[in-house]
Amino acid sequence: CGPDDTLPASIYVQRFGALFQPIWTFIKTSAAVLVPTLFVIYGISTFKMPTEGTLFGTIADTFGLQPNVRGRHFDTASYDVVGYANIGHFTTQADIEAGNQIVELIRATDGPVISEDASFVLAAGHPVITNPTQLRNLSLNNTDENPIWDGTELIHMVENKQVALIILRASFFPTPFLEAVLENYSPDEAIEMNGFTYQFWRPKPD
Repeated sequence: CGPDDTLPASIYVQRFGALFQPIWTFIKTSAAVLVPTLFVIYGISTFKMPTEGTLFGTIADTFGLQPNVRGRHFDTASYDVVGYANIGHFTTQADIEAGNQIVELIRATDGPVISEDASFVLAAGHPVITNPTQLRNLSLNNTDENPIWDGTELIHMVENKQVALIILRASFFPTPFLEAVLENYSPDEAIEMNGFTYQFWRPKPD
C-alpha cells in the first residue's frame, strides 16, 4: 500500500508521504520493542518482597537485595512516580495493638459512634454512620440554587449530644459538622496508629 492508502489524502501526503513512510514504519517497529521493555524495567524497579525471615532473608542475601524504606513508608521506585508506586505504611505490632484498642473502645461505648475511618466501627460490630469525605465533597459544592447536601439532621444529632463517641483523624467532615463537634464535644484521649493520630471526642457535660 502507498501512503495515500493509509493516510488522509492531502497535498502534503502526496508530496512527502514517500519520504516519511519509512520513518513512520521505524517508529512503529521501535515502539513495539521499547514499550514492553519500559514496562519490564518499571516492574523490576517496583518489585516488592520481604527481606527478612528464613526464606525471603536467604533470597535477599543471595541477590543482594536491600530494603527500600523511608521511615515506615514503602517506597517502591524512589519516588520517581509519586502517588502511583508508593503503596502505604508497614504495619507494626504497635499499630495492631493500637487498632485493637480503638475497636475495644468503640465496643465499650453505649450509643452511636461516628468514626472518620469506618473500618474500626465495622470491626466493633457497630453500624456505620455516614461517610465524611463524601459529605464534605457534597457540602463544598452546595449552592442556593442547587442544595445537594442538607446536614441538618446529622448536625442536630451532634448538637443534642446523641452521638456517644466521635473519632476524628484528619477532620474531613463538612465545616458545620466540625463546628458543632467543637461546641458540644471535648477531646477525651488520642491514640497513635499507622502514623496517624485518632482523637476521641465525647459529649461535654451539661
